[in-house]
Amino acid sequence: MSLSASVASDQARALAAGNLMYRDPALHDHFAGDVGALAALLDLLLSEFGPSGAQSVLDLGCGTGVHSTALTSYEYVGIDLQPWLIEHAQATYPHGRFAVGDITRYRSERRFDVLLSLGNTLAYLHTEEQLNAACATVAASAAPGALVVVHTLVSPPATTHSQQDVSVPDGQATVSIDSAWDTERQVATTTRIWALPDGEEVTDTFDRRVRSIGDLQTALDNAGLDVRETFDSYDRRGEPVQGPSAYVVAQAPDVGDHR
Repeated sequence: MSLSASVASDQARALAAGNLMYRDPALHDHFAGDVGALAALLDLLLSEFGPSGAQSVLDLGCGTGVHSTALTSYEYVGIDLQPWLIEHAQATYPHGRFAVGDITRYRSERRFDVLLSLGNTLAYLHTEEQLNAACATVAASAAPGALVVVHTLVSPPATTHSQQDVSVPDGQATVSIDSAWDTERQVATTTRIWALPDGEEVTDTFDRRVRSIGDLQTALDNAGLDVRETFDSYDRRGEPVQGPSAYVVAQAPDVGDHR
């Protein structure tokens, strides 16, 4: 048994069991897209909201650590529940510092200027207690005036079935995706069937909690963080949020803010 497997929590094992990209970090990174856009977005948000002279970033739910490649001008720390993703990050992205941690309980001895929770990380926290605990972690880790950027699911899936041919590291694959929506639980269940280049067929299934913008704003506000802006994407700032995912930008109180 590997070290990562021996120290993994049941929750971490469940996440990996349900998602091929968590079991294959290189595949995850292959689909990461233009991570450079994150640096541009942070530059814009920092210029508008501050803090000025931001130097440090805490990425809560950093996954494989691929975001660190876009944030080399910052001191970057990434935390994730899955030890095998942290091992991959440590071996692949030397700029960042990475550690295994649960974002609902993590506490750092220091404070950070920028706090991130991207890639629908919060959607894997299904209870209100978990969401509130994660927001408390953000607040406890934030320097005065720190910028907080969250990206997560805010509406149910628009389609119930799709199929697409995609590029993977070893060639071309076909992915069939089926989505189901549980209105009572506010949970979207996604099932993907991967037909891989070597002929192997892999099925993964995972549940993600969808929360309204209002619910996210309330959780952040209850943690003492001020919500500044919500938007779907960089090029749709100022327009109504439509989803399925959206950004919520918040800020920690500055020194002398006695709200």
